[in-house]
Amino acid sequence: MANIVVPAGTPFVRGIAVGELGVYAKAGVVPIPPTEVFATGFDGVTINAPVNFIPSDGTGSYHVANGGPIPNDRQYVCDFYLTGTDIDTGYPPPTMPPLSVTVRYGVWVIDHTYGFVTNDVPGVAGTATITYEDVVIQGQSARALTMWLTAPNLTIKPSGYGMQLWYALQRSATVDLPELSIQYDVLIPPLSTTLSSTHRRLTLFDVKTTGDYRYSVVFIRANSTEAVKFGVPEGTMGWEISGDSNANGPVTIETFYTVTLFKQCAPLSVDVTIPENQWISVRYYWKRAVNYADTTTGKFVFQMKRATDIDWVTVWEQNPDNNAAYNVLYPLSAAALNTPDLDNRNIHMGANTNKIDRLFVAGIYGDTLAVPITLKIANVKIWTGNATT
Repeated sequence: MANIVVPAGTPFVRGIAVGELGVYAKAGVVPIPPTEVFATGFDGVTINAPVNFIPSDGTGSYHVANGGPIPNDRQYVCDFYLTGTDIDTGYPPPTMPPLSVTVRYGVWVIDHTYGFVTNDVPGVAGTATITYEDVVIQGQSARALTMWLTAPNLTIKPSGYGMQLWYALQRSATVDLPELSIQYDVLIPPLSTTLSSTHRRLTLFDVKTTGDYRYSVVFIRANSTEAVKFGVPEGTMGWEISGDSNANGPVTIETFYTVTLFKQCAPLSVDVTIPENQWISVRYYWKRAVNYADTTTGKFVFQMKRATDIDWVTVWEQNPDNNAAYNVLYPLSAAALNTPDLDNRNIHMGANTNKIDRLFVAGIYGDTLAVPITLKIANVKIWTGNATT
């Protein structure tokens, strides 16, 4: 974030409440506040009929013709575009800079298991449905985007990850997003009946460059090894926060860091327990590094605010100091995509310095039990700069 210099006595806004003002006690350098660039509560926003059905008959790697499970005459990827100006926020779809979401704004459906019966709403409904729902969040009325995904077939895809459903923003990446904050409310799914000791991960958030970097935040269920490692009961639900190069590009696939956190395990000073079947607010912020070799300037912050929290709780800030502390406690944590396993590295820029183009803001994607999953989100806000301070 950029800085400004202020003299002593300069007034400032302390919070969002009107008239809640303060005064800087002394002169100094302060961060420039983040700038809101998009917000939606989905009121006045239309879910359109699905379009962009691909791939063509028999041409996809998941078609029977190419050794896959899907009949050759079925497509298995499509978009439900969201259009219209939000009545409450006044924002249209975020096509203008800096977001420049000109490729995709809406809900993206991928079914690598069955494919769609027909290329329309009824034909996709066997895989996924996208609707709106009036909800109450911490006593406040809201409109939720409700995404439902059918149960995965673990016979066809035993390792999971056979289907995906995302509230997605895909942009023209001619200019990067060097610092961005994203916030929304999410109804936590019933993780205890969705994950098991063998099907343990459900991705909530996933951001990719054009081919060399990915941020992700994942729900994870502790297995017996993690129960001992982190001092929690087996089956405890936690967070897995990662940076890696798995962004569908021609680069060496490697994990840069993986931070796994349960309850109040070391080095946490706060409890990060996940409340199932409850609404919480989540917030993400990244600051990209100068290049691949720069391990000092980049950071990623993940926060949440539960019904019982007065203030935002920082689940994790991935920065050089915290990276070093985590490596002391849990060496060789960057294991998922590396051979051999490595310590975490505070890398926030891919090897090719690619720009961010895909923001999978919230969705359903993972290795789960064979059960349908519903995800509800509301009150989306995006800022340039750091909104987590």
